[in-house]
Amino acid sequence: MSIDRQGDRGILAIWIGLLLLLNLFLVAALFFPLTPVVALCILLPVLIIALWEQQNRIFIRQLLLIRQTKLLLILLPLLAASITGIQVIHWYDSGLYHIQDIKWLATFGLVPGLALIHSRFGFVSSWFTFAAPFDHGALAGHVASLPGGFCVFMLLSSWSITMFRIMQNRARTQDWFLLTASSLALPLIILRWITVSPSPDLPVIVLVIFTGWSILAAAEASRLHPLLAREIINVRLLPLFLSTGAVTIKLSALPLLVISFLFYLSGSSSRRLLRNVLAAGFLILAILVPLAAAGIITSGCAFYPAPYLCTDLPWSLGTVQAAAESVIIRDWARWNDPTPAGASSLDWIIPWLQADMVVTLLIILTLFSTLFIFAVSRGKLRDRNGYIMALGLLGTAFMFYNAPTWRFGLGYLLVVPSLAVSVIQNRFNLRWQHSSGTMRQVVAASLIGILVLFILPSSLILRYS
Repeated sequence: MSIDRQGDRGILAIWIGLLLLLNLFLVAALFFPLTPVVALCILLPVLIIALWEQQNRIFIRQLLLIRQTKLLLILLPLLAASITGIQVIHWYDSGLYHIQDIKWLATFGLVPGLALIHSRFGFVSSWFTFAAPFDHGALAGHVASLPGGFCVFMLLSSWSITMFRIMQNRARTQDWFLLTASSLALPLIILRWITVSPSPDLPVIVLVIFTGWSILAAAEASRLHPLLAREIINVRLLPLFLSTGAVTIKLSALPLLVISFLFYLSGSSSRRLLRNVLAAGFLILAILVPLAAAGIITSGCAFYPAPYLCTDLPWSLGTVQAAAESVIIRDWARWNDPTPAGASSLDWIIPWLQADMVVTLLIILTLFSTLFIFAVSRGKLRDRNGYIMALGLLGTAFMFYNAPTWRFGLGYLLVVPSLAVSVIQNRFNLRWQHSSGTMRQVVAASLIGILVLFILPSSLILRYS
């Protein structure tokens, strides 16, 4: 891999390591309850294998020798995330099935026919395995907000790292993208209380942002190291791993997987295309098989509530029940209530846009950002910009088609406006490179001011809506 900056490698290592562990926990839950002992039996061999590489040991030693300023960038986000993690959970779906799923995993593992008790218990997510090993002893019943605190920590840490680079005039395109996206995401997810929950919607929102960032970083690394980009295992595989891991958390990440798959193949020559298709397919299959197996055990459908790959097992809910569940989710997202009698398939659009003005503002911002990027690029989009725009537009369309709710679409609605900020930065990059330190601070302060202008009305709208 050719990611050259320590902070970027650290962010990627944390996400990849976590997604790997969550899916290993999901495999273990097929056979055992997720107790601390089971978690340690999985974690220790993974750590030994990771530390076997000398490069990883050197990287950890470098982290332990970081200066006080960089240590502050870690401790302050950790403190904020810890405060988030001790709040009282008010998220409705957490009381409906999130916490119960965690408790079942911690006590019994994956139970055949669990969805027969309540259909929502058939919603399998690798994210629930995050908290399950801690839900024992004195911590039992007190760890459900831990996963949300982790997401806050990752967003705050990336914000701190990228702002530090901007102030030192070392920022790249992906830094401006990540700073903008995390600045927009943090107030929205905190004000809507999703951070104080184990909701799998939250990590998908965050992973959309980080996968978009990894696409920008991977495209730059491929350009700087073209020979490495021709290998099967290359830097373009990173977004594909992140997106496939996101799908194991929730199926609303499917657009992310599609775009990452196409991005990986775009670096292939015609002679190596088939080989890379097979490699990508193997990676996707290897990561999704545990999710499919868990779905079959709990509900009889591999990806419940998607009405596909349902079996005829004695406890199977079946295709009809899965399709009905999908319709309930879609219609409730459209109306935030039962569908009114006599309503057509399009009557929900105007009330929906009026009901959530913040998301409507983001949709307008995405459309204007798309037009701006097209105008600036004169219709000739660069490799990475085109994929980020496709990610935002495809993800937003997928949200509207399946279940139009901000929980499924927030990450997708942030990536195109964040890309627009990166494009603006690139156009003035030469001028800023020769500016003084004071001027760079003015530029950074201006960006923060623009974001505050978005955050303040958003918080007021949320408070009085």
